[in-house]
Amino acid sequence: MNQGDRQPVMMLGDYVTILRRRKLQLIIPFLLILAASVTLAFTLPPVYRSEATILIERQEIPEELITTTVTGLVQEQIESLKQQILTSDNLWDIAEEFNLYPEDRSVENRQDIVSSMKEDILVAMVDVEAADPENTSKTSIVTVAFTVSFAASTPEVSQAVTERLSQLFMERNREARRTQTTEVTSFLGAEAKRLSEEIATYERDLAAFKQQNVNRLPELNSMNMKLYEQTELDLQRVEDEIQAMQTQQMSLQSQLAITEPYKEIVTEDGTVLLSDSQKLSVLTSQYLQATSKYSSDHPDVIRLRREIESLEGTSGAGTATDILAKLTIARDALLEARQTYSESHPDVQRFGSEVATLEQALRNKSYERSTGAQEAAVRPDNPAYVSIKIQLDTLQANLLASQNEQQQLTQKLAEYENRIAQTPVIESEYQALARGYDNARAKFEEIRGKQLQAQLAEQLEFGSKGQQFNLVEPAYLPSSPESPNRIGLALLGVVFAFSGGIGSVSLAEYMDRTIHGSKSLVAIFHAPPLAVIPVIDNGGRLLVKGKQRRLPAAASVIAAMFALGLTRAHVHVWPSLGA
Repeated sequence: MNQGDRQPVMMLGDYVTILRRRKLQLIIPFLLILAASVTLAFTLPPVYRSEATILIERQEIPEELITTTVTGLVQEQIESLKQQILTSDNLWDIAEEFNLYPEDRSVENRQDIVSSMKEDILVAMVDVEAADPENTSKTSIVTVAFTVSFAASTPEVSQAVTERLSQLFMERNREARRTQTTEVTSFLGAEAKRLSEEIATYERDLAAFKQQNVNRLPELNSMNMKLYEQTELDLQRVEDEIQAMQTQQMSLQSQLAITEPYKEIVTEDGTVLLSDSQKLSVLTSQYLQATSKYSSDHPDVIRLRREIESLEGTSGAGTATDILAKLTIARDALLEARQTYSESHPDVQRFGSEVATLEQALRNKSYERSTGAQEAAVRPDNPAYVSIKIQLDTLQANLLASQNEQQQLTQKLAEYENRIAQTPVIESEYQALARGYDNARAKFEEIRGKQLQAQLAEQLEFGSKGQQFNLVEPAYLPSSPESPNRIGLALLGVVFAFSGGIGSVSLAEYMDRTIHGSKSLVAIFHAPPLAVIPVIDNGGRLLVKGKQRRLPAAASVIAAMFALGLTRAHVHVWPSLGA
């Protein structure tokens, strides 16, 4: 017969019949699983957790007055402190200090101990909803405190370690904030010093630049333009004065040339006596007139030349004689050229020009000799001559002064023009230095302000006026273990035990090929049986059934006694061991 062909319709009574028939498969797994669950629930070591609450107090002084230099969200600060505190070295030191995990603590198991401690330590934030100051319709989550807890096998150890951890959080927070403010102050101080040195360098460079270009600085450009224009006007004025004085000088020189320096000397008979210079001038004029009429061999020409040479010898100079000799030769050459060529011939024109030049030189020499001799001999006494001479000397002195002034003004004008031309180049270099100085100065002022603010923030932290952690709820001594939940585990064991029994019955029923009842026959043969013969118990079957009844009863008694023993141990023995 194939079991797969049996498809009877199961009723509630059928399930009851199955449970009665397979009560051993139900009771034995149930009792075994229940005993194991209860044993586990009441044999697990107790775990005590102590907790401390640390309040995050805001700084006492308003942030509008003093802003702290410790940045970052509170959650970030707490997480940073947590990572600093829960290092391997710190946790190992705490484990040795409080003799944690004595049976497992060794150098080889150090990392395992540290990992176990990290699992037993719990840091939790205490958040509240607060209205947003900028938008009252919105709320935000604000961390106002956090808790630190530690789980241990005894309440005393749990409390002690929790106290130690809470102290570490507060100490490290205080140290971290003070260190951070000190570092910020030191950094800003170093930066301010660097900028101060940079400013000093710019000031030296600007001073040297101004000294090198004292008159070509951009701020002096307008003044240089005004000076250039004024100097140009002064130069024009002086040039006009020089031109006027030169014209006046020529006029005075002409007047002086025709004015006798001395008064005329008249004898008793009325004859006017001439001086040597006057005689030389007269003879020179007569000689020039004679040479224009006669040849150089003419007796009058020879006589006049000898008289001129005699007067020059008396006066101590022979330059006029040389001029006369050259003039005689030039006149002879001119006469010969005129006899041979016309007036337009180059030789005639050349000799004519040479004769005219020598005649003018002779006249000038005669004038110089006459005036020089007069001045050397006796001071002029002709009032008209003296007046003209004084005017001429004064005019020449003024002319010399004006010419010197003209030279100075020309030099100044060139200097001003050079300044104006170089101003754009100088301005570019000067502006670069000035911008660097202004930028360094602005940065210095900014850093200086931040440095003062950082110093106030540092005093705020060292004076315990800034944000700080305050232990509002110290670690308490736990009165009951946090885990395990023995009653819960036991109840869960009951559920598992019942599920195990039902599963065992279901598996046994599924694997059983025996036919039980008329429904199985109908399902197989598709026809009802002719008659149903009940089970007839003989002596052996009754003996077996009796043993089967006693076995579950005995198992139940054993499980009950075991559970009672675990309960008494949990109530009376383990608390004393934990203490």
